[in-house]
Amino acid sequence: MIPIELADSFNKFGVPVIVALLTTLVVEYFAKPRLEARKARLIRDRQQIDEVIFAFQKTALLAAALLPDDTVDVRPEIKEIQMRQLSRLEPTIEAISDAIARLPTQFVATHSWHVGAASYYASFFSALVWIEMHSASPQVNRLREIGKDISEFDAYFAAHASFRDSQEPWAKRAFSRRFMKRDYRLQAQLVLEKHGLQPPDSTPE
Repeated sequence: MIPIELADSFNKFGVPVIVALLTTLVVEYFAKPRLEARKARLIRDRQQIDEVIFAFQKTALLAAALLPDDTVDVRPEIKEIQMRQLSRLEPTIEAISDAIARLPTQFVATHSWHVGAASYYASFFSALVWIEMHSASPQVNRLREIGKDISEFDAYFAAHASFRDSQEPWAKRAFSRRFMKRDYRLQAQLVLEKHGLQPPDSTPE
């Protein structure tokens, strides 16, 4: 029979040690791997959304930098510069489509209308840039306008990025999501209609 003093000592010191060891084992082998995997997924998802935002921003900047068509009338050598600018612009638009294709599945499912509209507009812009690049007399004024309007799409991704710790304060995000989501969609619809494009058919998000 175990002496009472020994049993009391075990209950007092041994049980907490065993509980601590078991807790450590459970955390190390079960909880910690799941937490690490979730952390890695959140970081990866945010990086993928950031890729879309950066691709939009770079495209908008390069499109805005296109030299207007009337400068060619004054200095014909400007046409060569325009062609170089178009050759830089084309891959940045393609990068938008590539980045959108890498968006997290859950994000695409939750924001399907805007993801579809952004992809559609980028494809439209890319096709026009390709046409002008292979034209004997490229006309870039319309491309400048389309490039300016592309900025109406990237703000949505910034406001709905999944890695919340690197966003604006939660109150500001909550306000933006609740009251500005329809505004983002409306602006995107107006841009598509402005350029004669049919908005994607889907139920409102």
